[in-house]
Amino acid sequence: MAFGMLAGAAARADEGTRGLASFEWTRTPGAEACLSETEIVEDVERSLNRRVFAPRAVADRILRASIAPAASGWHATIDLSTKRGVALGARELDIEGQDCREASDTLVLAISLMADLPELPVERAPPPVRAVRVEPPPMRFRAAIAPAAVLDDGPAIHPGANLSLEVLPHAFVPVVADLLFQLQTHGTAHGQQYGLAGGTLAVSLCPLNVAQSRFGLLACVGPEATLYAAWGRGFSENATAYSSTFGGLVQARASYAFTDKLRGFLLLGAIATPQSVDLLFGEEGGGDRVLGRTSHVIGVGGLGVTLEL
Repeated sequence: MAFGMLAGAAARADEGTRGLASFEWTRTPGAEACLSETEIVEDVERSLNRRVFAPRAVADRILRASIAPAASGWHATIDLSTKRGVALGARELDIEGQDCREASDTLVLAISLMADLPELPVERAPPPVRAVRVEPPPMRFRAAIAPAAVLDDGPAIHPGANLSLEVLPHAFVPVVADLLFQLQTHGTAHGQQYGLAGGTLAVSLCPLNVAQSRFGLLACVGPEATLYAAWGRGFSENATAYSSTFGGLVQARASYAFTDKLRGFLLLGAIATPQSVDLLFGEEGGGDRVLGRTSHVIGVGGLGVTLEL
C-alpha cells in the first residue's frame, strides 16, 4: 500500500481551534462498495472523539473527498477549504487492494487528519472595522446671484437683479435672505423723463425643503421692506425723493446641482404690500401732478447660480 500527500496541507497541531466542516463525499462508478458518507462521518467522529461535521449553513469549512477505482486498487482525493473558497489543504491517496472495504482504515485516517487541522491564520476574520460617525456641519451657506424680471400691475416688465444668501441649518428649516433690485424709467409726451428704483430686503423661512438626487426645491415666505428712490428731469423742479413700503414675500426656488458646490436655480415669487407710493412732480404753473404709483403686488422671476460657501 502506498500513501502520498500533496504539498499545501498543514501539519496537525496538538493545540488550536478546530471548526466544524461540511462533508461532501463522492463515489465514482465502480466504487459503490466503498464506505458510505454516513459511515465515514461516524468513523471520523468516533476516531477524533468529537463532533466534526455539520450542515453547510453552520459549518466553518468544506471538506470534499472522492474515491475511484485505479489500476492497482483505489485512488482518493481530499480537499479542505473555507466557506469563502480559500484552500486550506489537499491530499491524494493511492490504496492497493481489490476490496474497497479493506481501504477503509486508511481512508478514515486521512480524512480525520484533514478534518482535525487547527485553525489557520487565513481563516481568522479580520477585526471589525470601527464605524466612524461623520457629523454633518451645523449649517451650510449658499450665495446666489440672478438677473431678474419684475412684473408690475401695469402690466409692465422691468429689469432687476437678485442677490441672496441661503442658510441651511442641520436641525432647522432653511432661511433665505434676499436683496432684490428693480429699475423703471418712463417718459411723458412733453419730453420729460422720470424713473423709479427699488431695493427690497426680505428674510424668509422655507418650510418646504425637498432634495432628490441633484434636484432641490425650496418654498419660502417672510416679511420684506422696499426702499424706493424716484427722480425726474424736465419738470419745474428736478429732484430726487425717497419712500418705503412694507409687506411680505413668497417664493419658490428650484435648483439643479452641476457639482457639489455649484447649482443653477430658477426663482419665482411675488411681493405684496397694502401700501403704495405716488410719484408726484411739480407743474410750472404750480401744484403737483401724479405721474405714477407703485404696485401693491409685483411678480419676480429670475434665473441664476448658487455657490456653496
